[in-house]
Amino acid sequence: MLFRVILSVRKLLFLAILGSLGTLPGFATIIRLDFKGTIQTSDFGSLSVGTAFSGFVYYDTAATPFDVATGSSLAAAAYLIPQTFLLNVGNSTVTPDASSLDQSQVQVVDRFESQPQPPGALDSIVFHFDGFKINGPLAADVPTLPQPGLFLSFIGSPAALDSVQLPESFPDLATWNNFSPDTLLGLVTNPQPADVLLSFHGHLTSISSSAVPEPSYFLVIPFLLALAGWTTRRKRFL
Repeated sequence: MLFRVILSVRKLLFLAILGSLGTLPGFATIIRLDFKGTIQTSDFGSLSVGTAFSGFVYYDTAATPFDVATGSSLAAAAYLIPQTFLLNVGNSTVTPDASSLDQSQVQVVDRFESQPQPPGALDSIVFHFDGFKINGPLAADVPTLPQPGLFLSFIGSPAALDSVQLPESFPDLATWNNFSPDTLLGLVTNPQPADVLLSFHGHLTSISSSAVPEPSYFLVIPFLLALAGWTTRRKRFL
C-alpha cells in the first residue's frame, strides 16, 4: 500500500511538471540567421570571383533599440547584436575578436507603404560587424587599421517590412531585391589619405532563420526523463 501511495505522488509530480511546461516559453528571443552566397567582385588577390561564402549572425527580437527615428513616411531603429558571428569565405574566416571593445549592430528602416515615398525609397535591414579578426589568406590582403567595414545588407520595397522590430522569422530572399548593390555581403577598407579603397561584394543565394531554444527547457528534459523512468520502474516492481 505504501508503494502505491509513493507511486501516485510520483505520477502527480510528473504530470504537474509536464503541465507547467505549457506556461514556459518554448524558445528564447534569440534568432540565428544563416546565409550563403558567392563572391561577385573582389579587389583582393587571395579572394577570387565565384568563391563560395557562408556564415551566421545572431540577433535578439526583444532587444531595445539604442537609437530611434520617426517621420511622416518612415521609421528607423538601431540595435546592438551579440558578438557571435562567423563568416567563412574561401580559406579564410572572420570571427569576433575577444580583445575588442567594439560592438556590432543592426539598423532597420521601414518605409510606410501607405504614405507617398520618394523615388528609390526602400525598406532595409543592415548588419554592421565590428570588433572582428580575419584569419587565413585574406588577412594578409586586408589592412587592419583602421578596421574595414563588414556588412550584411538586405534591401527591399516598402512592402518588405511592417515595423522596425527585428523579425522573429527573417524575410526570405524573395522579399528582398536580391542583387548588388542592394542585398549582399560586403567588406570595404577604410583608406587613409592617398590610400586606395579596397572591397569585395558577395551575392546571397540562401538565407534561413531559426529561433534558439530556451536553455532552461533543455535543463528540465533530463529530469523529466529520469522521473518518468523512475515511475515506470516502480510500476513494474509493484
